[in-house]
Amino acid sequence: MRSIRTIFYISFQNIRKWKTDYRVWMLAILIILITHGQIGEISRAAAYIGTAQTPWIYPFLYAQFYMKLIYTLPLLLLFCDAPFLDNNQGFLISRTGRTKWCFGQLLYIVLTSAFYYLFIIFLTIFFPLFQMDWTADWGAILQTLSRTNVMGQLEITTFTINQNVIAYFTPLQAMWFTFLVSWLSGVFLGFLVYACNICLQKKVFGGMVGGFLILLSAFLSNENPTGKGASYFSPMSWNTLNQIDIANMTNSPSFSYVMTFYLAGSALLIGIILFVNRKMEVTQNGDDRK
Repeated sequence: MRSIRTIFYISFQNIRKWKTDYRVWMLAILIILITHGQIGEISRAAAYIGTAQTPWIYPFLYAQFYMKLIYTLPLLLLFCDAPFLDNNQGFLISRTGRTKWCFGQLLYIVLTSAFYYLFIIFLTIFFPLFQMDWTADWGAILQTLSRTNVMGQLEITTFTINQNVIAYFTPLQAMWFTFLVSWLSGVFLGFLVYACNICLQKKVFGGMVGGFLILLSAFLSNENPTGKGASYFSPMSWNTLNQIDIANMTNSPSFSYVMTFYLAGSALLIGIILFVNRKMEVTQNGDDRK
């Protein structure tokens, strides 16, 4: 129990630093502005149709390939300096032990990914709060946008309302499963960056590998029919339901394939990180070397 408390303490130490980290504040402001603009587009479509918004925008918020880029890159920027060494980390390692410290950094990635996507969900509900129809179903606005060319008429290009998602999932199911795959994709991305940084001893390599996977997810989007088969090898593509097969209706990876890949891949990366962490030396100024 004491070891678990220590791991959480190490993780929350990193989270406390957000208060003075200008990068975190700038990314938060960026996400607020982008999401406000996205919700504004749906509000415009709702006014055009003559109906109210519903609170179920999130599953479609970054389904469009370039919005996927915009919403995923900030998470990469939060993880690019993994294992988050600074002047205080050498002291923490000496007090808590190398293994507990490493698990604390891994838990920080898990929590940061969850907080990031929960923050986005909160924004999608907060911005249209006072003009929202609190219905338990998808509502007229999303049903209409999925079946008609209203968005094309209004030149709204930042949304993809997938009919299969609306037909197969209830709103709460779609919200939950989109959060789950987004969260796990963020965790996988963070672990991958961490592993690359400590194995190659250069923080730039983790960011480069993570950035490549994010760009690949855009290239292999549903708008690119040549990317159907290759999407099985693009883990950052699967953080929206339109890129996952629903009831054998598409050629995209199945939900079980996606979950297995994320969980097994994350477990493998944890093993690599723990192995390399045993050999890593940390200097007083927080630099790492093997």
